[in-house]
Amino acid sequence: MGQETFEIRITGTRQGELLTPELLDVSEWIEIFTHGRNLLFPEKSRKDSPKVTVRIESGSVRLLFMTNAADVIQVQALIGKIALDRTLNQLPKKQAEALRYFQGKAREEQLDIRLGRTDQMDRGLHFSSKTDFLPEESAWVEVEILICGRLVNAGGKTKPNIHLDTEEFGVLIIETSETILAAEEQNRLYQQQQVQIRILQNAFTGEYDTKSAQLVAFVDHNEAESPDSYLDRLIQAAASNWKRVKDKESWVKEIRGYGN
Repeated sequence: MGQETFEIRITGTRQGELLTPELLDVSEWIEIFTHGRNLLFPEKSRKDSPKVTVRIESGSVRLLFMTNAADVIQVQALIGKIALDRTLNQLPKKQAEALRYFQGKAREEQLDIRLGRTDQMDRGLHFSSKTDFLPEESAWVEVEILICGRLVNAGGKTKPNIHLDTEEFGVLIIETSETILAAEEQNRLYQQQQVQIRILQNAFTGEYDTKSAQLVAFVDHNEAESPDSYLDRLIQAAASNWKRVKDKESWVKEIRGYGN
């Protein structure tokens, strides 16, 4: 089917001058390249992605990805739909992150960013300093999870905490209380330990805020809850808060970024 060109066009000013390729730092180019590639091939590894030829042109900044026509046409149709619907509903994670990146960059740096097939830019996606129609990655919700690791430190005079060396997070510092630590009858230090924690998780990306971890309880392996009983307990704990949500369907859509 041949090749087509997908373009990222950035206009604006920087340091009192019209933006040109020379005014972008190498770290910015890496981010723009990465998000542009993820927009085109969200579910393909670099090894499996089609060959892409990139060209940088002035005017102000034009980044052109030349690759398979089918991929460019598909993405052009996708962003055209997003321009109308103004929602990231059901987009692959990498594509959603890419579009949020370009929206954020346009707003924060007072830039004009256009994405689209080079010969159809008027039917592409346009971000400006006032664009805010894509949901930001700010929907953090508190969840409870079980994690395992080696307990390497516990205590603290003013802010008690434990340090758990885990595979998922490295050494995770978990806030706790004197009451929980004082109630422990066994020495858990330098032992493999399972703990139940509360932690903030991003509803859009699944990322955890490791600085928010709070200890709920130490869980001995032979006393660990079954998945069913654990789920039942969480549902019961959330029931009172859930009752206060009047329009549950609208609330869920808002959290997921579906828009109105």
